[in-house]
Amino acid sequence: MEARDNKIVMDVQDAIDLYRYIAQLEAENKALKEGLEIERNTTDSYINNISALLEKYEQERNAWQKLADELNAELSNNKAKTYKYSAVALIIGGIVGAIAAQ
Repeated sequence: MEARDNKIVMDVQDAIDLYRYIAQLEAENKALKEGLEIERNTTDSYINNISALLEKYEQERNAWQKLADELNAELSNNKAKTYKYSAVALIIGGIVGAIAAQ
């Protein structure tokens, strides 16, 4: 291969080898691009699956929190009823005791 009159001159076999090398590089480039596209699609799929799982986790966590809040409210209500009934019973017991003591 040599340069003559601002042109590159090469043997026919060198030109064939160069063409084959370029074709090989183009094939590798195409294979790499296809592999990259598959990897990107797989990564996008994983990201979507993880997002869906996180959303479901958040919904479940909210449901558990709501249940805990409802149970705590019911427990507080029952404690208030217990104290109310105990106070009423104590007052009635005191009145009955005072009446019986007379």
